[in-house]
Amino acid sequence: MRRGLGLALLAALVLHAATKGQARLPEMLWVCHVASVLLAMGLLTSVRWLVAVGFLIHVGMGMPAFLIDVLFGERPSPTSWLVHLLPLVAGWSALRGTGLPPRTWKAAWAIVLVTFTVSILATPPVLNVNVMHEAWGPMRGLFPGAWAVRVFHALEALGLLFGAELLLRQLIAPAAAS
Repeated sequence: MRRGLGLALLAALVLHAATKGQARLPEMLWVCHVASVLLAMGLLTSVRWLVAVGFLIHVGMGMPAFLIDVLFGERPSPTSWLVHLLPLVAGWSALRGTGLPPRTWKAAWAIVLVTFTVSILATPPVLNVNVMHEAWGPMRGLFPGAWAVRVFHALEALGLLFGAELLLRQLIAPAAAS
């Protein structure tokens, strides 16, 4: 597929991780970073479904969440911008004209749920990776506990991924045979 983009994406992730420091390194388990690893591995190995899953997670969840954070005053680092924009370019470039494999949203949702579970079990609550330990700032007080936040985000992810797949099917549909 596009090995150069895969290498660039992995390099960007390593650079971004290097800016985190030891205490914030678990932030590399945010679902968008996990999706980037999948996308990069798919590009390097020419495995289309890995590219599609990583790209779908970025389009449906990663970039929208990143932009919402920016709108609410977050000041992302240059490497954060890089690791959120480069996967969109890489995924679009690799999948344009070929489209998504059938039911990509199912594999993407399964990966998101596993990533959520790992975030709950393996990340410090203070980092709130994947918003699995408490509700995000403006939504605090809307949920009775962490379990409700987790159920909400699992169902939200399902809807976002399914909707993003419907949208991408229109935007990057396979070229019609002539």
